[in-house]
Amino acid sequence: GGAFQVAGAVSGKNFDVAHYISHPTPLIVPLMLRVKTKRSVMTMFDGNLNGFWKKLWNPIISWLCNRTLDTVTVQTEYQAKLLKRTSIKTVTEIIPPILPVLKRTCKRSKNPSLLFMSHMHPNKGINEVIEAYKILKKKISELSLIIADSGITKNREYADGIKSMHDNMITLKEVVNPAEELSKAWVYLYPAREAQENFSVPLSLVESIQVRTPWIAADVGGIKEYFESAFLVKAGNAEAIAALTKKLIEKPKVGRMTKRFSNQ
Repeated sequence: GGAFQVAGAVSGKNFDVAHYISHPTPLIVPLMLRVKTKRSVMTMFDGNLNGFWKKLWNPIISWLCNRTLDTVTVQTEYQAKLLKRTSIKTVTEIIPPILPVLKRTCKRSKNPSLLFMSHMHPNKGINEVIEAYKILKKKISELSLIIADSGITKNREYADGIKSMHDNMITLKEVVNPAEELSKAWVYLYPAREAQENFSVPLSLVESIQVRTPWIAADVGGIKEYFESAFLVKAGNAEAIAALTKKLIEKPKVGRMTKRFSNQ
């Protein structure tokens, strides 16, 4: 409904630029058909471009995009190569994302702690996080796990399952202050199983680096283009996560960004 309302509000008016921060989807059709503009740009942030080419409506929407758009921007080579295999033939440019600027707000927790700051969904790697925690708990009895999810109430099945473990060292909470959560953590975990429905360049990894907290991520999508490979593991490998986490707890080290760019 929102797309139709916006389309109605701008219909008949002339603009210099229309910027669609989206992927090809029927939701943008009302805007593309009504907005008069000198130049149209689409930015796709999803690490796997939301898999738009697999949808039944793809041929029509992609045809409209090719007819309307002047440029498509992505953030990684992985996305650019993926886009070449789709029916979108518009000129593609790789433009790095704007980086967040965070400062450390406090000291890390007294005892070793792991932080998972995402939705409790299999594709986000929550199963691997819990399994890695169980492995490490046998060696580090004082270890705690913080699961900070902005949609805790939407993942009741996982929340109930975690509570049934009766482990008072696991905390479920809403994300209120990412800088504080990252500052307290000993290791931040981002073990997404796939690039789909994840930012192409996970900004939480950038934030972790900025507050000087060690991090571990899965090697999916274009992540390895921006982040040090020594801190990446194969997706779905809880044992590898546990092994690397143990090393970082014993000898903290923060992985670097391997690409340098400016918000300018």
